[in-house]
Amino acid sequence: MRERDEATRRSDHQDRYDAQHDARRHDEAVRLQALRNYRILDSPREPAFDDLVELAVKATGCPVALINFLDGDREFFKAEIGLDARERPLTPDCICLPTLHEPDLLVIPDLSADPRYAGNPKVVAAPGYRFYAGIALRNAEGVPVGTFCTLDFAARPQGLTPDQAGMLRILARMVMDRAEQRRALLAARERETRFRLMAEAMPQMVWCADPEGRIVYSNQRCRAFIHGDPDDRRRIDWLDFVHPEDRKRAAEAWDEALAQGAALEIAYRFRHHGGDYRWMLARALPVRDATGRIEHWFGTSTDIHETRAAQAELAMSEARYRALIEASALVVWRAAADGGIVDSTGWEEITGQSREEYKGDGWLTALHPDDRERFTMRARARLPNDRPRASHYRLRFSDGSYRWVCTRAVPLFDDDGALREWIGTVTDVHDAREAERKLTEQGETLRITLENMDQGLLMVDHEGRIRVYNQRFLELLDLPEAIVQGEAHFDDLTRYQVATGEVVLDAGNWPEWLPYPHEVRGAPPVYERQRPNGSVVEVRSVHLAGGGAVRTYTDVTETRRVEREMLRMARQDALTGLPNRFALQERLGQLRAPGNGERMRFGLMLVDIDNFKDLNDTLGHAAGDEILCAIGDRIRSVIPEDALAARLGGDEFAVLLPQIENMVDLERVATRIVTRMRHPFRIADRDFPCRASVGIAAFPDHGDDIDELVKLADIALYAAKHAGRDQYTVYTPALGEAAQKRVHTLRHARTALTQNAIVPFYQPKIDLVDGSVPGFEALLRWRHPEGGLRSPMEIAEAFSDPELSVAIGERMLDRLIDDMRSWDAAGIATGTVALNIANAEFLNPRFADSVIAVLDAAGIAPHRLEVEVTENVFLGHGAQAVSRALRRFREAGIQVSLDDFGTGYASLTHLDQFPLNWIKLDRSFVCRVGKSTRAEAILEGTIKLAHSLGLGVVAEGIETETELAFLAASGCQLGQGYLFARPMAASRVPHFIRESNPGPELVAPLGPRRKTAAGPA
Repeated sequence: MRERDEATRRSDHQDRYDAQHDARRHDEAVRLQALRNYRILDSPREPAFDDLVELAVKATGCPVALINFLDGDREFFKAEIGLDARERPLTPDCICLPTLHEPDLLVIPDLSADPRYAGNPKVVAAPGYRFYAGIALRNAEGVPVGTFCTLDFAARPQGLTPDQAGMLRILARMVMDRAEQRRALLAARERETRFRLMAEAMPQMVWCADPEGRIVYSNQRCRAFIHGDPDDRRRIDWLDFVHPEDRKRAAEAWDEALAQGAALEIAYRFRHHGGDYRWMLARALPVRDATGRIEHWFGTSTDIHETRAAQAELAMSEARYRALIEASALVVWRAAADGGIVDSTGWEEITGQSREEYKGDGWLTALHPDDRERFTMRARARLPNDRPRASHYRLRFSDGSYRWVCTRAVPLFDDDGALREWIGTVTDVHDAREAERKLTEQGETLRITLENMDQGLLMVDHEGRIRVYNQRFLELLDLPEAIVQGEAHFDDLTRYQVATGEVVLDAGNWPEWLPYPHEVRGAPPVYERQRPNGSVVEVRSVHLAGGGAVRTYTDVTETRRVEREMLRMARQDALTGLPNRFALQERLGQLRAPGNGERMRFGLMLVDIDNFKDLNDTLGHAAGDEILCAIGDRIRSVIPEDALAARLGGDEFAVLLPQIENMVDLERVATRIVTRMRHPFRIADRDFPCRASVGIAAFPDHGDDIDELVKLADIALYAAKHAGRDQYTVYTPALGEAAQKRVHTLRHARTALTQNAIVPFYQPKIDLVDGSVPGFEALLRWRHPEGGLRSPMEIAEAFSDPELSVAIGERMLDRLIDDMRSWDAAGIATGTVALNIANAEFLNPRFADSVIAVLDAAGIAPHRLEVEVTENVFLGHGAQAVSRALRRFREAGIQVSLDDFGTGYASLTHLDQFPLNWIKLDRSFVCRVGKSTRAEAILEGTIKLAHSLGLGVVAEGIETETELAFLAASGCQLGQGYLFARPMAASRVPHFIRESNPGPELVAPLGPRRKTAAGPA
């Protein structure tokens, strides 16, 4: 029993799983079909979508914004800023995927703190996104087809402001509006293509003409008839091909149809390409737009030559009935007094009934079943009435189709006045009936359209009388319906609006948009006016050729409000309320404009808050935002009234002084800013210090181009920060040269990376007791494309650039691993190899794990690697991350050395707080052995301190035997320097180990010494 219950439970669970899986698969199929309906995948970039992502960037301040449509296996970017891609594979770690299932805007202030994204490669590695805001792009049925999102590389605990969130929603709707318009345009083009295909397939000659009657299209049957070649597309004047005897009549009929905009049907003889003339029946109908204006004419020409000849013969044979048959009659019949048919001419031909079948009441079987009973009852009821009569019903023709016909009957009496028989005709009225039906439908469609338009509509004729209006027109202008009924005139509306205060006269004059006399034809094509209730109405007028006009009225109040708000948001920083970067650039452009004087002097100051990131990380982003607002207030409080203070982003501010006499004016303001910023900020009853660095450039003293001026101010700011911060610096040409040199240095570093020119050289570490080689230090060298091998000092600036320093570190590790594997393959025991680690590499929380993974993948034991760090990695907000990484290295067996000990800012407590194995004595102390007793005392004290803490000691830069003897006698375990060997290429390491090591020879004369118990802990 228990086994059966368990089997049932497993079966139910599997059924639920299968049902859920099928539902998800169905939902995804529906979503993908909705996406493909837009046919937007793989389409080129379009300005309309690019403008929307640009607005998103300006509104939110995020550097990355994109419109992506999610296909089954890829993301397609219709528009993007900050991504530089059109598509990429759709993977589970796609940040935008959860947005598809969100009903509204999804805002994630810190991706790294969200469990869904904390391990995402795009968050923990490059590009390193931290903030995300996105909204699903849904079709009219609510099916998500993509997302509209913005991303930032910095977390935003405050998320988005309500205005920014509202703006993203508006922009998302605009994206889908544009997608719908795009789909509608494609559908219209397809309908045009289908029309042409149908026209080409029709047996009749099909043509299309513009409103003036010029033929703009003809199908291949038409071209074949005229030219003999269906591919001959030469334009012709069709009247030239009409028979001379019919030409005037055809021209007059066509001109009348054009003038009245009425349907045309005319028969005439038309010249065949063989030279003979054939009778044609031409029909043409005007196609009108929503306003009733003719857009084009659509027509057919049918060859009726044989039909015409047959009709002529028939007319001759039936001459005795000609007086009774109207021009459009199909049948002439004769019936007895009781209504039974006696004889007929034409009935057999059109219905296919024989004389025996239609005689008496047999003809009734040819009527449509829905009309037969009705007609019979009415006919029998009216039979005693001997007056002429007419009836309409549907008649079955010989081809099986039903067409509306009209039967007219006339009674004939004998000499005594008694009813003798009936004479009548049957006329085909199907086309007229259908035209009437279509006209009725079009009228109803027009009525429904008018009453459901979002715009108000008004149509007046050439005399100003109101002919058409809709309810929305009355609602928008608060007009009573009585004012437009009857023979109302446009002038009546104007007088009513003046009387009610809707139109206000200016000193007795009419507004510019309302000419006098009040004729619509005198109004401009488009204008806007604000109503007394505050709403804004856009009025558009389309003037008709025969006089009069059609006007539309649109309420654009909300549109204009949104436009104003977008303009304000585009120019204002959302946090501080200060002008933003866009507003600053706009003001700079105005000052530089020729109208303001070519030589006007103005100054630009860029202000950067020193160590604000540390303060922000310590206090939290909410307090950081509070401080940024206070900083903005402080800057505004110390600058002149005509100066512009702006926030550029993060902790960057700018001050623009529009008129200065000399540089002293700028320096005076900069001094006030720096001084004011030295006052601590008080947060939660605690004082927090804050400083500012300022870079200054003046126009035209330093540059006469706006972009150049901003660049020069930034160079001056960099110099102020590099000089120690908490000060201002005025741009000088020397600073420009230094900046240019830094740019060249970074370019060299990038070139070295791209050309694989980064190579490690190895300097051996010598045991100062027995002269053995326990390991090497990997030192960076790079090959210049023209100058050979270069020192790392020539690209030192690259190590202050986080991106470059990380890339160089990764390259050094890769090359080091390749060299170690090569040595292992050759059977060379190289011991431990030390590698210097840049500060920026510790910013990656998975840095240590990634290094360990690389070693594991290469088959290198972790204890064979040693990492070297300098003292400054222990300073600042990243100290905890450094400590975690070093402990992870120690746990894996990787040794840790503190390089250049004694030259940085680390305190002795760091030796105890951080997991170290070795300290390295800097060459600046070693080179003074034998020359400075103070230097020797420092070295001896440092070595004893290290031993007491269980740390090993390595001396760098040993170049003399005196230095070697002193260090060995002081208990230093390892040494490296030119006395033993210079750094060497990887290919020289095996030779050095086997044959060239001078260590034993150099340390042997020093005699046996006791090895200290200290060493790598």
